[in-house]
Amino acid sequence: MVRRSADQTEAVNRTSFAPVSPLRALLLGLAAGTGAGLIALALGRLTLTLVVELTSDEVVGANIGAGLIAMAVTLAAGPLLAWFLLRLVRLPMPLETALLSVPFHLAFAVLLLSAGPAVEGLLWDHAPGVAEATSPAVPWYALDIAGIALAVALSALLVALWRRRGASPGASTPTTP
Repeated sequence: MVRRSADQTEAVNRTSFAPVSPLRALLLGLAAGTGAGLIALALGRLTLTLVVELTSDEVVGANIGAGLIAMAVTLAAGPLLAWFLLRLVRLPMPLETALLSVPFHLAFAVLLLSAGPAVEGLLWDHAPGVAEATSPAVPWYALDIAGIALAVALSALLVALWRRRGASPGASTPTTP
């Protein structure tokens, strides 16, 4: 067994992330959010496939419950995966950023998915060959990924700006008597 000194043990247990500029935080948040969106969407589709396969004998036609389960998995997995990816890119305060992205993600999901029919119409009208070569759900997937990417990027930017000011998000500002 290899013995470690106290300095080495503390270095392993305490990870300090260097402060980053707001632009770098925005770009890292966008990259982590895009990756989280892609993985969350893949997990949602996998869940949908598994649920449909398990219940295919019981349900005839559309399986709305499976779609709702897949959507819930995608919505829940997005911020969790974003936290993991933000840690990987060593962004300061990744947990706070991921938690702050949850309400943004829910708001963007509603806004972007309600814009889905318009985006779908524009895409298929301007690129009909793409519609034939791919799934008709491609615009919906892109909007879902964009929702989590924008939420994480905005959260990373806000946390970087808070940190630059010297405050942490959630800490109260001290008052002087």
